[in-house]
Amino acid sequence: MTHFHPSKSQQQNSKKLKKSHQYSSTNFGAFKFPLEIHTTQRKINPEMVSSIKKLDMNHLTADIIEQPQTARTAENRNGIEIEERYKGKTLKQSTDILNSLTKLKPRRRSRSMASEVPITITTPKLKGIEMYYEVLKQWNQAQSLSIIYDSSQYPFNKNEFIHSITNKSSLFFIFQTQSDLFGFYFGSSISAFDKYLSDDYHFIFTLQTSLSNVPTRWFPSAKRSKYILNIPLNSSPILLRVNYKGCLVIGYPDTETSELLDIGSSYKNLKSDSFIGRNFSKFSIKNIIILQSQN
Repeated sequence: MTHFHPSKSQQQNSKKLKKSHQYSSTNFGAFKFPLEIHTTQRKINPEMVSSIKKLDMNHLTADIIEQPQTARTAENRNGIEIEERYKGKTLKQSTDILNSLTKLKPRRRSRSMASEVPITITTPKLKGIEMYYEVLKQWNQAQSLSIIYDSSQYPFNKNEFIHSITNKSSLFFIFQTQSDLFGFYFGSSISAFDKYLSDDYHFIFTLQTSLSNVPTRWFPSAKRSKYILNIPLNSSPILLRVNYKGCLVIGYPDTETSELLDIGSSYKNLKSDSFIGRNFSKFSIKNIIILQSQN
């Protein structure tokens, strides 16, 4: 910047002007340089002073948000260089640039926020079930699924299990062993215990087993069976029975009380040893999860 040496009278005028307005220099964020005072009788426009203040504050904000290295660079070079975008700009133009930089754009709502939040099983023992949600929804023509029971969250309690399904309908019961994911669907309301309940929409299914990784379902052989689901209330380690003649027995988690008893005789196109390969042999259920579908 080129400086001039004013005459004695010009210096006196400058001192008066400086004393009147108290502005001999300004600070553009990290950039400090003298404000040139011209030797004229024209007064400084108050709007210009206001713009200087505004520019000072806005540029400091811009340094913090947009250009974190600008202030440090300017200090190292004694404030001589001004950022390229401001070179050759008038005070108003620089102010407009800075104002545009410091305006925060409104946050847009992402599509994922607007859409349905998918259910995710976070329990490591049940990890992987969520990949079958679309299959389950297609089987039941459901719009969504929600978890109403997960045995892995707390120590198993039969009363809590009973409470979670009482008067509930459209339920997927899913069981996990060491190598299998399988279960059954019950569409009717579970309004009674210690007796068999009927359901016209019932089916059993496998999602993943040691025999197949293809989700498959089977419907009852009988057109209208009155003996689909029985949940005893006694203290027996048997949690529930599915079907009557050929049946699936589910025991308490982590007990060797679950078994398949000739289940192929009660379902169409199913061989008893091709469900999960455990016909007439007891096994242990590791976890139980129950999903309720909404249509």
